Amino acid sequence: MDAIREELKPIKKDINRLDTRVEQNTTRLDTMEQDINRLKVLMENDIPKQFNLLAEGQRLLLERMQRPDKVDNLESRVDTLETVVKSHSADIAELKKAL
Repeated sequence: MDAIREELKPIKKDINRLDTRVEQNTTRLDTMEQDINRLKVLMENDIPKQFNLLAEGQRLLLERMQRPDKVDNLESRVDTLETVVKSHSADIAELKKAL
């Protein structure tokens, strides 16, 4: 009987080591589950808010941007103003010479 007990000791040690490893793995798994739950909460709450803020910012930028037809109109007006300023500058220069 003692011989059988002696032979079982290494098996008991192996079982104890396996139990310890199972407990460690269970602890790690619990930690991972908690991390996953935190990530789920983050994804459900924070990420949609971030996308909404991003979309709002993009909408504001698009509203502020000049439309192409307005830009063309402004270019035409600037060209006209430049021509008028050149003409007036020439007129002023002639008037200064006359004085």
